[in-house]
Amino acid sequence: MDDILLSDRNIDLRSETTYQDHLLSSVWSLVKAAHENSSYYQQIWKGIWDAGSASWDDFFKLKPADKSLLENNNVSIKRNNIAYYFLTGDTTEKPKVIPVTKKEWRDRNEYRANCYRLANITKFDSVWIALPFGPWAAGHSSQHAFHILESNVLPAGLSNDQYVMRYIWNQAKQMNINVIATTPSILKFIESSIEEDSLIPIEKVIISGDRVSDELRGYYKDKYNIDLLASYGSSECFVGMECQYQCGYHFDPNQILVEVVEPQNYLPTELEGSILLTNLTSEAIPLIRYKVGDRGKVHYQKCRCGSDWPRLQWTGRDSDYYEISGGVNLHTYQVEQALDRLKLKIQKCDVVIKDDNGGKDLIEFTVFFNEKDVSTQRQKKLLTKEIIQAIRTLSLDFNDVMFEGYANVAIIIQAMNKDAPPQEKKVEIRDLRKFRSSGV
Repeated sequence: MDDILLSDRNIDLRSETTYQDHLLSSVWSLVKAAHENSSYYQQIWKGIWDAGSASWDDFFKLKPADKSLLENNNVSIKRNNIAYYFLTGDTTEKPKVIPVTKKEWRDRNEYRANCYRLANITKFDSVWIALPFGPWAAGHSSQHAFHILESNVLPAGLSNDQYVMRYIWNQAKQMNINVIATTPSILKFIESSIEEDSLIPIEKVIISGDRVSDELRGYYKDKYNIDLLASYGSSECFVGMECQYQCGYHFDPNQILVEVVEPQNYLPTELEGSILLTNLTSEAIPLIRYKVGDRGKVHYQKCRCGSDWPRLQWTGRDSDYYEISGGVNLHTYQVEQALDRLKLKIQKCDVVIKDDNGGKDLIEFTVFFNEKDVSTQRQKKLLTKEIIQAIRTLSLDFNDVMFEGYANVAIIIQAMNKDAPPQEKKVEIRDLRKFRSSGV
């Protein structure tokens, strides 16, 4: 394809009429099927739905979907057509379930494989997948995509035990593994687990789950001559992949419709804005103008790598989050929701993420209460137990991190002076690690 041109709607509206019609037709076919079969979309589009709608301007008027789409019984197809069920990475007390049909799963993995080709992954590569498997999609989808490319695959996952990680590493070397698919925090844990050994046999690391800072890229490039290439996506939708020039996430506009919109009115902007995704191949639960909580902008100029796919530049989060060891994201809102479940009202909470021994993270929760509520050691002890139970409800995968020991957690109870001014933010998170893995 030629360069994809950008209209003032920041969407792929090329000059060729046949391509415009094809994309618009695909979008509205998905939209109309979703409205017909999903009570969720019927509800959120109530009052703005017009059966005769068929234009881009009509599409931009549709209210975006959010994660509540995944909390309810919003399946749009017969359940006997569902092949897999996965959980989202930030599933809290309300399970967010992602059903997938066989066709969706095949389409997703073939698209992911095409994205890996942009990172020059071939059948001559051998890949260690150091990602969670279980009920999350990342490890399983990566394995299928690498198999499509005919790469050799070691689907060993990960362990919080450094002895086990050293054993996997020794097996990986015997298999001539030259690529690792993982997250930034897991990569750090692998590096600390192999001790005096070197990562130099590794040529590339395919990063999932978080952005890669220039500092982190420089560290692994200078020390081991490893290229870190990041993918972008989530359990709900895999979006795209960096090429060797690391100038944004390439995505196929025939698979994924990426909008960058004003967060107030959800209308398209040519500037940086909130990201909405429409997965044109979704079936079981259609993702239409889906809010992922990220900010960015789209570049449509042809890339130096030769690909004419557009590139999504990630610029930040609409809300703060931090990736911790175990490949889990910690969101500010999750901490707020968890602490709201305490019997006593907190005054504030300071969360500090630090480097700990053995390549793990230490997460310190310093929770402030009224002086009268924490005046005795017994009160503090009971509150500490209650806080630990509350923190376990941050998300299912954060509970796994605590239970399996991928990260260490410390609780500190403090008294807030009664004369202290009101706190603007109830929860603040600071990342003091050498290589930050935050999304901000």
